[in-house]
Amino acid sequence: GERGVSVWLFFAEKSYALDGKSLHQRFRTNLDRVCGGSQMLQFIIIIFIFMGKYSHFKSECSSHYAENTFLCMRLNPRGLTPSMTGMNDRYKDEKGDTAVQSIKRVKEGVLQLLENRKFEVESIEETDSEIDILAKKQEDKKELKFLVRIPSKNVVGVALVRSLDKAIKKHAVDQSLLATLERYTPAAKAEAKKKDIELLPTKYPIFNIFEHVLVPKHELLSEEEAKDVLEEYHINKFQLPAIKASDPAAKAIGAKPGRIVKIYRESPTAGLHIVYRVVIE
Repeated sequence: GERGVSVWLFFAEKSYALDGKSLHQRFRTNLDRVCGGSQMLQFIIIIFIFMGKYSHFKSECSSHYAENTFLCMRLNPRGLTPSMTGMNDRYKDEKGDTAVQSIKRVKEGVLQLLENRKFEVESIEETDSEIDILAKKQEDKKELKFLVRIPSKNVVGVALVRSLDKAIKKHAVDQSLLATLERYTPAAKAEAKKKDIELLPTKYPIFNIFEHVLVPKHELLSEEEAKDVLEEYHINKFQLPAIKASDPAAKAIGAKPGRIVKIYRESPTAGLHIVYRVVIE
């Protein structure tokens, strides 16, 4: 048991030091206190750690120590439970941002997305529960309106999708998008598909992907431009090579299945090389 504890702590001990004590020392102290010197109990806990069931624990720490986002161990009346200290905010994402900072990052990503799709922001309304962004652009000699909603809730359910649907009818918009901090419920995805509401992937990049040296410029053709291209090559659209609607570049420009994308590729030998792709599901 003692050697098993030391083996695991050898990997855990890096350069962490709090109140003059290393992670190794603090863990040993808490483990001895919890197990009451029982090597068998220590061995069982180590087995749980290696099984990945109790890899994170916390201890009863002083108030200033609890400010640190540090994982340790605690014994409560119900036994050992995985938990974390230092989470002063209700929500923190993978990068350690608070919920407010995360919403700000999502907002920046949405504004970049609208820029890629050539929409001009008309208004931004921010409340405690959501952010609504209304944008517009001219396409095929008509004005298109785009409504984006960023709810403050981490998980988007059916109620939020239906609420956005009401706002769509109120503003008479042509396209809509829902962005979230964390995830969409399966019911929300089904409802959004039925009402033709686009869901922004939670891992969508907040930067302009077309600024990357390996990503060529993508342009969504209008209906008239697409018709001219097909007539020029004497083909129908489904004879073109395909690009998926879930492709990050297609997602960035708002390419939906059936539309045609024009791609500009720079070649050291051929110069500017233009190709066309039809968007598929």
